[in-house]
Amino acid sequence: MASLPFLNDGQDYIYVEEEEENLMEVDLANLIDLTGDSPYLRRGSLRDRGRGRVQAYQQYTREDGMALKVGMVVELNQPSGDPKIRFLKIRSIIRDDHTHEFMLRGWAYSRGRDLDGIVPLKLNEVYLLVFTDNSDPRPWEEQALVDVHPSKAARQRELRTTNAPFPEWRFRAEEYRKKGREWVTSFGPLVCRYRYFEYYNGPSNRDARKPCEWALSRVTEEDADDRYKTRNDVIVNNWRGGKTRGGSYLPNQGSRIPTVDLEQVPGPSERAAIEPIRLLPGQRYSAGDAFAGAGGVSRGMERAGAHVVFAIDHWSPAVASLRSNFRQSDIYHMDVTDFINNRSINYRVDLLHLSPPCQVWSPAHTRPGRNDEDNTAVLFSCTHLVDKIRPRVFTLEQTFGMLHSRFRLVFNTLIHGFAMHGYSVRWKVVHLASYGLPQPRKRLIIIGAGPGEKLPPFPEPTHSRTGSDGLLPLVTAWQALAPLRRIRAHEHHQPATTRRFGVPKTPWDPNRPLPHTITCGGSDNYHWDGTRDFTPLELATLQGFPRWHNFTGGYIKKQIGNAFPPSIVKVFYEHLISWLDRQDGVDRINQACCPPRFPQRAIVESRELEVTGFGNAVVFEDLTAQAPAARASPNGRVEVDDDVEMLDQSDVEIVDITDSDGDEEVPGDCFSDTETLRGDSEPREAMSGGTSPHPVIILD
Repeated sequence: MASLPFLNDGQDYIYVEEEEENLMEVDLANLIDLTGDSPYLRRGSLRDRGRGRVQAYQQYTREDGMALKVGMVVELNQPSGDPKIRFLKIRSIIRDDHTHEFMLRGWAYSRGRDLDGIVPLKLNEVYLLVFTDNSDPRPWEEQALVDVHPSKAARQRELRTTNAPFPEWRFRAEEYRKKGREWVTSFGPLVCRYRYFEYYNGPSNRDARKPCEWALSRVTEEDADDRYKTRNDVIVNNWRGGKTRGGSYLPNQGSRIPTVDLEQVPGPSERAAIEPIRLLPGQRYSAGDAFAGAGGVSRGMERAGAHVVFAIDHWSPAVASLRSNFRQSDIYHMDVTDFINNRSINYRVDLLHLSPPCQVWSPAHTRPGRNDEDNTAVLFSCTHLVDKIRPRVFTLEQTFGMLHSRFRLVFNTLIHGFAMHGYSVRWKVVHLASYGLPQPRKRLIIIGAGPGEKLPPFPEPTHSRTGSDGLLPLVTAWQALAPLRRIRAHEHHQPATTRRFGVPKTPWDPNRPLPHTITCGGSDNYHWDGTRDFTPLELATLQGFPRWHNFTGGYIKKQIGNAFPPSIVKVFYEHLISWLDRQDGVDRINQACCPPRFPQRAIVESRELEVTGFGNAVVFEDLTAQAPAARASPNGRVEVDDDVEMLDQSDVEIVDITDSDGDEEVPGDCFSDTETLRGDSEPREAMSGGTSPHPVIILD
């Protein structure tokens, strides 16, 4: 069986969280290479296409009389490559002017058994193989072409490309009963419902088979054969009862089960999807958060503009933090299996995130642990959660150690489970610093799209080491912690009483990201002056939490270290919400429920603040904020400033006024303990964030 690219298992590992990731970096450079290409098969590349001149033909007749034509699908008598190419759909027939050799140029297909378990094994279900180079400007349809010698064509086959769910359009049961499995395998119709993608950064990585991203993408309605296509809205309706364009959450209605009246949709579903719609006041996409921890993902979803309908976790301290921050969400303190099996719990949210436990998938985890079996079961429960909730789009994050060859079977089984339910999925190892996190954290992230939905790409990076090509420089530790210099009193930020080192450690330059990843134990990071630990609030801020997120219930550093950074979640879910808006025909800004009332500007502490309002949102932007010069504090004390607290550009920027009907004036000064800005003079307990002792205060 072919082996898809995974990390090689080549050495022993030390069970230290950060060292695990450093060692994994070594293994990342040793992804399994593509075995030598067959002399009868050559994958297309931009370089190959530029060599010599070729002439195109519509037909070629072999010496044995077999006529090969453009558009024909042929089975190969000598499968080659990795995964094995067993079928070719001829897109062109070329003749090299120099060698005078004819080649069949087309799309390559494999059977499910060639994909190492990531797809269900169904008789005569085949998968289009697409290897693309990110530096190649050509579309994937061209990059996927391979050249095969005409002598390798064994027989013509029928191929049905469809977006319909299995088992529609497969061979007839009567054929199987009468002629048997062997005949169906050799002569029955083939069905393609999925494409398997590998993405590469540059020709050398493509030649060495070192992909940077993978995808298993369901055939879309647009790309299906006319005879075998099904409308997207029919597929969505059959899978999850339809959808509400623009989001299924409406205030006071929760996440109601969405419906689409198929009889009222005129013509193809895509025609309906591009017609703009008018949003109802307060309408947003609904979201759920599984394995929610202290609420990092829930906070990021909220800040991206989604409404968190429910969150679930089994750890008591984390649940306490969830309940203190998300009073308007349904919080479940229970095991995920109980949640799945409880028939009285029934949600249909647009967005779902999954963060199953990851310790067992560490490359340093070489000896069986007492919770390994439970954690494996919890991982596979993710597919059952997706089946229960049936989100339009889901995300899953894990340690990138899961791509290690040791866990190949487990990971492929996970992808297999999503494909069983008709989901498209893409995955890659993401450097979170590229999206603004001030630490060298890397995670495996999976994005999935439900039946009838298009698979979103990953968001484009926002930051880079050089800060070139229109990207921002990496966020430094000093920049990230700048807002805390104005904190007067906070239960989780008391530098004067935090643990001091008997022997000071080596100071480090704060004008760069953290030197180490934040872990559930707090990691090896310490304050840059070398005299003390970071406070819990400093760690939370460096982990991407807004400083008003409330941690309670004990084990605060562990809660912080276990969290998926909300600042990263915000970037990803803003991207996913924008993607769904485009699919739904929503122009959220131009269809805001109330007209613009701003901008207004004010000067505070020599900083120019622009306040822009549109619809149900208000944006505060610091026009003059710059990163201060890096320096080490001599004693680690907190600076006290009696002037108004200003939000740093990296902190809260958008606040909703969901109670506004568009006619009343927004107060000139706004007090809020959350992104949900209601104009209250005191924080309200029902609001999802902050506490009365330390609210976020914004004055214009």
